[in-house]
Parts: sequence; structure tokens; C-alpha cells
Amino acid sequence: MGKNHHLANIFWSLIKEGLAIAILGALFALVANAISPFGLNPTSPIPTLKDQSQTEKIQALQTLSVSTKTNTLEEIIRLVTNRLAQKHLGWVRLTEITNLLSDPKIQQASNVIVIDTRTEKQFSAACIPGAILFNPYRYEAYIDKILGPCLTAEKIILYCEGGACDDSELAATLLADMGIPKEKIAIFLEGFNGWKSVGLPTEVPRQ
Repeated sequence: MGKNHHLANIFWSLIKEGLAIAILGALFALVANAISPFGLNPTSPIPTLKDQSQTEKIQALQTLSVSTKTNTLEEIIRLVTNRLAQKHLGWVRLTEITNLLSDPKIQQASNVIVIDTRTEKQFSAACIPGAILFNPYRYEAYIDKILGPCLTAEKIILYCEGGACDDSELAATLLADMGIPKEKIAIFLEGFNGWKSVGLPTEVPRQ
């Protein structure tokens, strides 16, 4: 009987200690969340792209991209820009290219050409207005068509799907190897997916 009573006391002591640890853990989590700048805020609205101006859509897209915990667009872009910098290649962001291409007169006066480095199938379905195709995996078929405009252009903007897609980077390297100055070349980081996501116009190229 005494032995059973002793075991019962040990059991209840363990239960009490467990409850105390659980309560302390919960209190610690609440305090840490309160003082952390990254604390949870369940009432914060999630930004959407609906019923917004173009500028607001761009800002919402960028906010959505950085709110993802893993492999966000901004994290990928940081890696890409570091790699481009090592290769001495430039880049442009969505806001910059939107301002540049929003007015055809500005684009023409600035002597800017836009090059789509996706596949023929993707390009024929839709592209950024005025873009010309240069598939870097079949570059021999496009050299005669793009080399002249690239040599005379003041700015060459290349894009692919955007984000981690590196087809435009490969195309930029090929152009540089052909003698196009790197300072004229810029990679559109958000790419076609970023362009399309904020409702910017696309076109079906003439065959």
C-alpha cells in the first residue's frame, strides 16, 4: 500500500512539472512573438492584384513575392543579380521596364529593343509588345536577324520567364561573345511571368 502511494505521488509530481513546463513555454512564445519585429499578425490583410492600378499591382506583386517564406521571388532575384554582377551584366526591374516601354515614342527615341529568349512556342503564343525572338539554344538561326539591331541599339533588354529562369542570361552571354557591349545589355528580372501577372499588355507576334 505504501509503495503504491509513493508511486502515485511520483506520478502526480511528473504531471505537475509537465504542466509547469508547458505553461512556461507558452508564455515564452507569447513574449517572443510580441517583441519580435516578425511577430505573427493574423489580422493583416493579404495583398491581392484585383481592382488596383498598374503601380499598385506591381507593388502588390512584389509584396506577395517577399511574403513567401521559402524561395521567394526577391530571394531568387538577389541570387540572380549577384551572378549577373559577377558577369558584368546589367538588369532592370518591372517598374523600370514598365516606365520605359509604356510609351512607344520613348522606346523609339531611346533606341531600345526587347528580346524574348523563350522558346518559339512560348513566343508565338504571346510576348511583350514589340519583342523579337532569340532562342539561345538555337542561336545560329537568329544571328542574322538580331545582330544588326543589337549593334545599333542603345539598350537591349532580354527576358525569359523570369525569376530563376536563366535563358535570358545565356542569351546575354552569347550576345556579348558576338561583340555586343555588355553595358548595353540588361536582363528583365521578373520576366514575362512578372509582366503578365500585373496585367500589362501582350501581343501575338505576326508570323
